[in-house]
Amino acid sequence: MAANPTARPARSAGRRALPKSEATRERIIAAAAHVLVERGYAGTKLSDIAEQAGLQAGSLYYHFDDRDDIVDQVLRRSVRGILQRVRSAVEALPAGARSFDRLRAAIVAHLEVILESSDVSSAGLRLMSQLPPEIQRRYRRIQRDYGDYWHGLITTAQQDGSIRADIDPVRLRLFVIGQLNWVAEWPRPTRGPIDEMAGDALAIITDGIASGATTGRSE
Repeated sequence: MAANPTARPARSAGRRALPKSEATRERIIAAAAHVLVERGYAGTKLSDIAEQAGLQAGSLYYHFDDRDDIVDQVLRRSVRGILQRVRSAVEALPAGARSFDRLRAAIVAHLEVILESSDVSSAGLRLMSQLPPEIQRRYRRIQRDYGDYWHGLITTAQQDGSIRADIDPVRLRLFVIGQLNWVAEWPRPTRGPIDEMAGDALAIITDGIASGATTGRSE
C-alpha cells in the first residue's frame, strides 16, 4: 500500500513548523488513523502504519511503545474531539433555539465528523465497537459524557413536544447514534449533501416512516 500523502499535512502560511520528532509523531498518528478506518482494528498491523507513514516499522518504536499505544493516541484525540464538535455546533445556535433545531445541529455535526472530518476525528465513532473490552474501558467515561449529552437533547425535545414522548429516550439515543455511525458504510452513490442527509435522518427520527395511516402503536 502506497503512503498516503494526506498523512503529511501541508504547512499553512505563517504556521509554526513542529519540531521534527513531534512532526513525525503526528505523521504516525495520522497514518494509523487512516489504516484503522480502512482496515479496522483487527486488520491493522504495525507494518501497515509504518508503510502508510513512509517510515521503517522499527522507527515507530522510537515514538510509541507498540501498535496499541498508537491506537490509544488516535482514540484519545478522536473521542475527546467528537463531544466538543457536537456541543460546539449546538451551542453556536442562537439563544432560545428550539430543541428540535438543537437536535438537528447535533445530527449534522455527528455526520460531519464521520463523513468530512479527518480519519483521526472519525476513528472513535467508527472503531469503538471493534476494540477489545480492555481498550474500550479506557474511554467509557467520555462515551458516557457523549451519551448523556445526546440524552439531554432528546429528553428536552420530548418534554416540549418536539418529538414523540412515548419512546424510551435511551433506546432512541442508541438507535439514532448507531444509525448515524452506519452512514460511513453506505455506498457513495447513495449519499448526498450532509445537510440533506441530516434532514432525512431527522424526519425519520421525528416522524417515522409511516405514511400516517398507521404507526404500529396502539393509542
